[in-house]
Amino acid sequence: MKAHDLAVQETMQEIQKHYSLAHPNSQEFAESEGMVWISVRDGYSREHDPHLHTHIIIPNITKYKGKYMGLCVSKMMNPDFNKLWGAYYRNSLARKMKQLGYDISYYKGGEWRLDKYHWLAKESFQKELNRSYTRWARGHQKNAWRKDQRKKKSKE
Repeated sequence: MKAHDLAVQETMQEIQKHYSLAHPNSQEFAESEGMVWISVRDGYSREHDPHLHTHIIIPNITKYKGKYMGLCVSKMMNPDFNKLWGAYYRNSLARKMKQLGYDISYYKGGEWRLDKYHWLAKESFQKELNRSYTRWARGHQKNAWRKDQRKKKSKE
């Protein structure tokens, strides 16, 4: 869990370096004094399977020349933002797991798995994986099955 938390922190610090831009007026963007984020660690998927992940909230506020103002969020709204920084996080976590002495195997697409756990044991915790794969195998388009694979949020 500590490796996960450190990887999240490292990723957010790197995001701050690249995206902490103030928007002092409609024409100007300038490097600000930093940004704030809130992280909430969660341990379960919507299907209640074990799934360690962290939700990040970035309030639209920064400080520039002693004044508080909005961040320039247009770059963060890029469709590839989550893909890029998700990959950065996974790389960071892999490095940290190796430093802790875990053996990992890399797979196609940049994914990796801990060698310590057999894939069948992992699969037994992933109810949603089987449903998602079935939809994909039936020939649904990638974005269509991704969008409807997630269970709707409960109001509990």
